[in-house]
Amino acid sequence: MLKNESDPIAIISSIRHFSSTISENLTHWLLALHKKYPERLCIIIVDNTTLEIPWEMFELDREQYLGAIAMVVRWLPFRRFSHRYTMKVADIPPLTGPVIAYLDSGLGAEETAPEREALQKLMVEYWPSLKKLELRMYQSLEQTGLIYVGCHGQFGTFVRTQARQKRSDQLRSINLEMIYQSDEPRLTVFVNACESARIIQNNDLDPSNFVEGFLTHCAAGYIGTLAEVDINTAADIAKHILEAAMDAEGIQVAEILRRLRSGAVEQLKTAMRLSDDEQAKKNQLYNVIDIFMYVYYGSPLARLRLLTANQRGNEIEVPEESGDRVNLRLPAANQKGEGA
Repeated sequence: MLKNESDPIAIISSIRHFSSTISENLTHWLLALHKKYPERLCIIIVDNTTLEIPWEMFELDREQYLGAIAMVVRWLPFRRFSHRYTMKVADIPPLTGPVIAYLDSGLGAEETAPEREALQKLMVEYWPSLKKLELRMYQSLEQTGLIYVGCHGQFGTFVRTQARQKRSDQLRSINLEMIYQSDEPRLTVFVNACESARIIQNNDLDPSNFVEGFLTHCAAGYIGTLAEVDINTAADIAKHILEAAMDAEGIQVAEILRRLRSGAVEQLKTAMRLSDDEQAKKNQLYNVIDIFMYVYYGSPLARLRLLTANQRGNEIEVPEESGDRVNLRLPAANQKGEGA
């Protein structure tokens, strides 16, 4: 829905036009729910269409965005063999555990500084390549709290490193069919890459996607993006979510995303008042759109709590890998990234 526009004002206007002309009954229903539950409204989106609608940015009225006033999550009726995966909506204790992470050093040291800073505060099992991360995911993930991947992505079916002199390191969503299968998935997956939460229906070239692959094998929740996002914005959002998850009580992923979107609405209002500096206005509006592109598949009540680096009560047990040992510290990043 967003790919045909390069002007942020045109993108926001297109979403407003869609929101204001779609079913009046839907808008009235959502407004009535918000009036009845102004503080704790949860909306579960099950979208089986091919339209790829950014429902989190749906406007109920002018500058009253659904994803900013309600905890909006997504789900689809995923199936593997005879087993159908259903969302469990329950207020259960937060899953606590360390992070399995991959962060592409080619994105640039300055650009990724916020997320690197947050990751270094956590108990992290860091893997130096997407291929080694994939091999790690063939083994037990039961003690893991979060799988975090920061790199480039496209179509919701593959992520890659910043290609330079050598062939790009990749992870394809179809390969997730062979990763560890949990009987009771509990961990969260955060693929911080462009288009990592896209689900392209009826894709003849590759019917898989990261959302379905992780949620049918090892994860109870998935955070990703619906479109291209700026590297700096991606790093800031990662820092916000990761640091919030260090809280002793953990965080509700749906609520932290709602707060981020609420802040983006205020930024939108400020940007629209900028009349002299068109480029500054565009930059702010792109940032607003990027924030709304982050979506969550999973229970609106699910909580995430991550162990910090100094919490040594739960040591990481690193699986053996022939001829290689995992690095528990992030490697140095390249000084300059090359695009989103």
